[in-house]
Amino acid sequence: QRSLLRCPLNPRETFLDDPLRMLRGIRFSGQLGFQLDDSILHAVDEELLVALEQKVSRERFGIEWLKMMGGSSPGTCWRYLSDMRLDRVVMQELYLAKAKSKTASTVVERVGSLLPCDEEQQEDVRHAWTTLSTLVMPLLSKPSSTLYQASKEDRTIATMFLLALPSTMSSTSDERAERLMAWSTSGLKLPVAISSGIRKMLDAVEALWHQPEAVELLIRSCARGGADDGAVLWVGSVRDTMFDTLLQLSDRTVPRNALPVIIAATLVTKLILPREMRGTASAAVAAAPGAASSITTETLHDDVACAMTVLEEDAGQLLSSAQCPLPIRGDEIPKLLDVPSKETGKFLLMTRRYCLHNKGATRDEVVQFLSHQKNQ
Repeated sequence: QRSLLRCPLNPRETFLDDPLRMLRGIRFSGQLGFQLDDSILHAVDEELLVALEQKVSRERFGIEWLKMMGGSSPGTCWRYLSDMRLDRVVMQELYLAKAKSKTASTVVERVGSLLPCDEEQQEDVRHAWTTLSTLVMPLLSKPSSTLYQASKEDRTIATMFLLALPSTMSSTSDERAERLMAWSTSGLKLPVAISSGIRKMLDAVEALWHQPEAVELLIRSCARGGADDGAVLWVGSVRDTMFDTLLQLSDRTVPRNALPVIIAATLVTKLILPREMRGTASAAVAAAPGAASSITTETLHDDVACAMTVLEEDAGQLLSSAQCPLPIRGDEIPKLLDVPSKETGKFLLMTRRYCLHNKGATRDEVVQFLSHQKNQ
């Protein structure tokens, strides 16, 4: 009746005997919508955390993690993982020794963490995790939400992206890739495709945040429904920035509905989180409409929906620009331009950028443009 999960025996003794029950209890709370009794939350201490690491395999961690993050309440599961300090375990980065043969190495050479060692930075990251899990994660599993992720794998990738964001955005793309492999693939034994999808979403955020004007325009577009200062237009350099963002999201490992999650994470980061986490676009926050303190899950959803509407109404079909059919095919480029086949990708990207700013461009116009670019 009270929707409460309890241990029939002493929680600490139960968990010391079988630490996996801690993870299962959290998973059940998310699946059933139950709360964990305070006796369970207060039972976890250093000895239990050590027992968890020693007695539960990384493969089992990954199985339970997938069920939590891909389930109906990833935010609830994360809150309990954090409250019980189990985040220290599930956010570990395991760096494996280089294999001396074709068989992959299983020897852990170094252990890192998405949770920083510095206490002040650790506090900032925990605050970011709490904020993102409270405001954004509930929308990932809600069918009526603009941010809804239909499959469990997509929901897992989107959730893990939100958790990786505060810890990795100061890293380069290659550094992020290494850290994500150490966390997701080595630490949780998840498929490589999940790590790749998270990386592409983080690279998309980096592309968007690289230009403060694009972030400012995105924030302004969220208020267009209640504003009368004219349409928000994605033109010029900000159009290129959004195209670069969409290009990263066109990878097959990225969830189909990733863009609304990117927008939500951007709004939360730029409007709520500490200035140190806002990146190069922090100046844009000053011009943002509305008080950040008034943001709730509902208002965030409405803001994201409004921003998506602005992008969908773009006359140049910006949202489809990274994947739409082109006037020429890739296999035609080497003959038309007399270039090596290995350069096809470069000229296809040039074609997409040209069509991005020249809606309705003909085949001849594209060939003429590419020929000019080749001879420069």
